[in-house]
Amino acid sequence: MSEESDFDQVINNELKIINPVVRGNERLIRELLHPDFLEFGASGRVWDTDSIVQVLTTETNPQEIEAYDFEASAMSASAILLTFKCKSGGRETLRSSVWLKSETDEWLLRFHQGTIVGDR
Repeated sequence: MSEESDFDQVINNELKIINPVVRGNERLIRELLHPDFLEFGASGRVWDTDSIVQVLTTETNPQEIEAYDFEASAMSASAILLTFKCKSGGRETLRSSVWLKSETDEWLLRFHQGTIVGDR
């Protein structure tokens, strides 16, 4: 695994997912998601591929999302754990994503979790 380029690709893919243009396009979102995608949202909801595509592509007023403090680590040659923070709508969340390399060498989002940062 060429870790630096793989890490960069995963971070760039994560940034694509929060881009309003990508979020509003079903084809672009599906290209980034693993067929067995699962998310435990900061809201407490559980999302699969179809349900997250439905909600993202029907957002009428998407909020800007600022993502930062990315840290990537290889779990294996074909799996990367990405952790980072987001700010959106006055709320900060901790995020973690597991990205798997497909047979065509594309990194696909297999699992994502958001946790709201409470008062410290």
